[in-house]
Amino acid sequence: MKKKKAFTVVELVFVILILSLILPLIFGVYTKMHTFKVEIDIKQQLIQQGYDIVERINVLMEDYTIDYEEYFNRKMVGCSLWGGQWDSFTWTTSSSGHCDLFTHYGNANSIKNILGDRDREHHYYYCSSSAISYSPMVLSLSDCINPSIRSPYYQSFGQYAKLFYDVKDDTDTDLSLVGDSDDEDMGEGPIAIADATGVQELYLISQDGTSRLFLRRKLLEQLDINGWWIWTGESLYAIQMLRLRWFDAGRLHSFDETDSTRNPGLYDGQIDTWACDYSQGFVGKGSGIGTAYAGYKLPQDVDDCWVDLYQWSVSTDAWNITLYPHEDPSLSRKKEEIQINPYIQLFFLNRIYLPSRKEKLNSSLFFNEYKITLQTLFNTKNFYTR
Repeated sequence: MKKKKAFTVVELVFVILILSLILPLIFGVYTKMHTFKVEIDIKQQLIQQGYDIVERINVLMEDYTIDYEEYFNRKMVGCSLWGGQWDSFTWTTSSSGHCDLFTHYGNANSIKNILGDRDREHHYYYCSSSAISYSPMVLSLSDCINPSIRSPYYQSFGQYAKLFYDVKDDTDTDLSLVGDSDDEDMGEGPIAIADATGVQELYLISQDGTSRLFLRRKLLEQLDINGWWIWTGESLYAIQMLRLRWFDAGRLHSFDETDSTRNPGLYDGQIDTWACDYSQGFVGKGSGIGTAYAGYKLPQDVDDCWVDLYQWSVSTDAWNITLYPHEDPSLSRKKEEIQINPYIQLFFLNRIYLPSRKEKLNSSLFFNEYKITLQTLFNTKNFYTR
């Protein structure tokens, strides 16, 4: 029988040498292929989420338009502790990326605590060219739009349109200041949107006026690549949404109070209460709107009821909104330059949030490469119902 010939030492050394050269190449190619696949997945995810938010806003714009009244309220209340009410308005934001004062969405519209009994009431005021004394409060035409004179405490939702009227005197002596024969539609009211470029929050109102929808950018967390909390780590900014529903529930925002002396204006046709839209999944922590609508709660603070618009794997590092015109066209009929379809131009910069990825990629390359800039224009079609 012929004996098999074994490998010689030289042959084994030669094979080992070849494998030592080939295996690192194979492993390197495999690693690069895996990294390349991860990079493609990340870029696709980034692009998809960016266009998803554009598409979602585009769908919303079919039913909503610019909420001039809330922009006016925001201008009067301010955005930071030192802006707005007593100074020229700027979109000064805190590190959270949004305005850090609460307008109460008309449910008192002040920077006071909404849970206090007095602060749960909102107030009404009207503009007049006559020197008259009347309750609710009457201001001169110039004082009506002057934030250094008029506190936002007197402004409530549903009254914004009255800023475009000169109610003058109570000529028919029926104790109803508004609706007299001498009321004059001035057709040119206060500018609602201050600093209309670089707007940091998007305020929308439904075409039928029964629902409000707000969008903002907020800082959620700051972590390093390993997911550890450090102040100088990666920053995650999310786009958040809030939906509010209207009620005619009186100034105390409750259907339970039927005593007109305690809850004036109940069932008077005035939209006086804006609560978190429970039917759409926006759950609040404040007081409910009576027993029949206990799930519809007043926003308790500036962060109550907001929900994230998309998952945490993407950070919106920057966004800016441009709005035009700056006044409600339906209430500024005398100004020709205002009579156009209102539009919203939206710009935002999205980046993959590094701590959300399990793959350990090069952080500097990650930060510089995995970004996407999107810009789009929305025409609100000018469907106004005032």
